[in-house]
Amino acid sequence: TWTAATGLYAGLVVGWMYIVELYRSDMRFTQSKLLTRVLLGMAGVAITVMSAFYMLPNKFTLGRGHFVFSMMPLPVLLLAWRVIYVRVLVDKMPLRRSLVLGGGQAGRSFIEEAQTQQNHPYELVGVADARYGEEGVEGVLGLPILGSDADLRRLVREHRIDTVIVAISHGIEQGVLSALLDLKSSGTEVEDMGTIYRDISGKVPIRL
Repeated sequence: TWTAATGLYAGLVVGWMYIVELYRSDMRFTQSKLLTRVLLGMAGVAITVMSAFYMLPNKFTLGRGHFVFSMMPLPVLLLAWRVIYVRVLVDKMPLRRSLVLGGGQAGRSFIEEAQTQQNHPYELVGVADARYGEEGVEGVLGLPILGSDADLRRLVREHRIDTVIVAISHGIEQGVLSALLDLKSSGTEVEDMGTIYRDISGKVPIRL
C-alpha cells in the first residue's frame, strides 16, 4: 500500500510539474517566475491530494497526516531531478538548426535576444529576407542572409533546417504563407518569433 501510494503521489507531482511547464527545457525562467510555477504546481498537487483523501475509505491504513508529512520532501527531490535532467541530458541533445524568416526589426530583436541567451535549443543558421541580393545588405547581426523569403523551400532543404522562426511583423505574402504550410506539413517546425522569444527570455517582445 505504501509503495503504491508513493508511486501515485510521485506521478501526481510529475504530472503537475508538466502542466505548469517546469519540464520544458527550451524555456528560461527568472527566479520569481520559477518560484511562481513551483508554487502553482505544489498547490495543484495539494488540492488533488486533499480531494482524493475525502474519497478514500475509512479502512485506509496509513494515517493521513503521516502520509502527507512523509511525502513533503518528494517535490524537492523531483525538482532537483528536473535540474539534473536539463543539465545532463538536454545539454547533450543536438541543437535545432533554425532559419529566421525576416531580417527587419522583429528579426533583429529576436536574433539579438537569442545570441544573448545561452540555454536554448536553437542554432541560428541564417536569415531569409526579401532584401536578399540588394547592394549593401549582407547579414543581420552577424548572421548571413542565405536567400529571399521566396526561396524558403530551397533554403530549408539545402541547409537542413529543422525550425523556421517567423519574424515578420507585417502581413505575410501568400506565396510565403503557402511555403510555410508546405514545410510544416512535411515535418519542418514553423514557430512564431514572439513565442520563442518569450520561451527563451521570459519576456514579451516589444520592439517590432
